[in-house]
Amino acid sequence: IDVSDPGWLRSPIVWMTGHDPAVIKSRAGLLAPAYDASTRLRFNAAGRQNIRRYLTQQQGMFVFDDCGLGFGGRNALWETVAAELRQIVPEHAILPIPKDHEIYSNFYSIGGPPVGFDVEWVAWWGLAGIYFPRHYLEGITVGDNLVAIMSRKDYMCSMKTVTWTSGAYLPSGIPAAYRWATNVTVYALTHGNISDYKDYVP
Repeated sequence: IDVSDPGWLRSPIVWMTGHDPAVIKSRAGLLAPAYDASTRLRFNAAGRQNIRRYLTQQQGMFVFDDCGLGFGGRNALWETVAAELRQIVPEHAILPIPKDHEIYSNFYSIGGPPVGFDVEWVAWWGLAGIYFPRHYLEGITVGDNLVAIMSRKDYMCSMKTVTWTSGAYLPSGIPAAYRWATNVTVYALTHGNISDYKDYVP
């Protein structure tokens, strides 16, 4: 869905994932060792206005889950989306989400994000794979509400029926990823100014 379309502002949860288009273009060019910044993801003015309204007024749940592959092994799309959000809501920082946050215990008690490692896929560029631990997620809080989750872990691949591990180095179909997504959904439905399930008790 186009972020400049105001229709999505009625949804209590919005999920964004994918690859940085600059990286994809570079890879398509026979693994050209250059990051084409001209194709970097950028939201237009209407999209930025919608995202700001969604986070600060609607206080819906914006989940960004990086698909995991990036230029030189970096989470390139995570970095560009984070940069956009810092411009859109500069008064609200992207900070680590504590492991005792409600999203880890409101339906399933999971004690933090599903355990795994972010995979810096240098191997995607023909080199050796390098693994860096990052056992936390990041997010944006407005008032008392968590309104954005910024994941570098590619839980989408863990929830798809494909034979591919995620950026969290989790196998496909792992229950932990589904439980985490369930908790995030319950949180989105019971917080913010969009849904009417604030009195729900799991």
